[in-house]
Amino acid sequence: MIVYGDLLFLINFSMDFLCFYLSCLLLHQRLPTLRALLASCVGGIYSVVALFLDVDGVTALLVDGAVLVVMCMTVYTRRKMRLTRMLCSVALYFFVSALLGGIMTALFSLFNRMDIFAEGLDMGDGVDVWLFALLAIVSCIFSLKGGRMLTASSNVKRATLLIEDEGGCARLEALVDSGNLATEPISGKSVIFASISACAKALGDDTYTYLNSSNDMTDMPPSLSYRIRLVPSRTVSGEALLPAIRMKSTTLIFDGRRKDLDAYIAFVPKETVGGCDAIISNELII
Repeated sequence: MIVYGDLLFLINFSMDFLCFYLSCLLLHQRLPTLRALLASCVGGIYSVVALFLDVDGVTALLVDGAVLVVMCMTVYTRRKMRLTRMLCSVALYFFVSALLGGIMTALFSLFNRMDIFAEGLDMGDGVDVWLFALLAIVSCIFSLKGGRMLTASSNVKRATLLIEDEGGCARLEALVDSGNLATEPISGKSVIFASISACAKALGDDTYTYLNSSNDMTDMPPSLSYRIRLVPSRTVSGEALLPAIRMKSTTLIFDGRRKDLDAYIAFVPKETVGGCDAIISNELII
């Protein structure tokens, strides 16, 4: 079979660029267009050069892997980027690329079973190449639609909260909810709704026991009396006043950035915070 280098380059270039586009969508980060174009050129050139490389087995896998890492580093590398983030980006690119290849294989099998392009198409030696190009275009469309659906379904912002108080420190995984508009009535400061059990390590024993078992003001520990506030909350089950306090320190970690928060933490049962440890306002991550 005759392989046309220019068409092979164009197909691989287009597929690589689409993979970077989809993976950046899923990672919720802006696509660096120029770097993505450069990395896609590297992939396209390598696809042609690989035809002339006399390597196989483990050596071929190592070369493929090295080119993949170089391409991904060209696109995804940012300042102060953690190694785990880079590894996740490379893995996601590989997954998207494999998905595109799987769709192309499935379409080719379907066309073959239906005898599409088997007869009545006189394109000489170029039929396989043009069929490959058509499959690439169709699989790109499927992958793009699927990527948008995955992005829409996974468009949930999560952040990390580090809280410190009398008992020590605790790490909470928080869900960012634009519907959380609660504020402390007197100061107007934002309110974070957190699972009392997730905050146990940070709260002192007396404070945790009181907040977890009773809201009777007469049983309140003296050390808590000047700190506690009652925050109005409205849920599907009705309205309530929740006890809330300001920790000695509350630090937000979101998208690689750290931010000290001046907010109250109101304590709720674990099942009311959406499977996370806390719910924070969208305003706090800005």
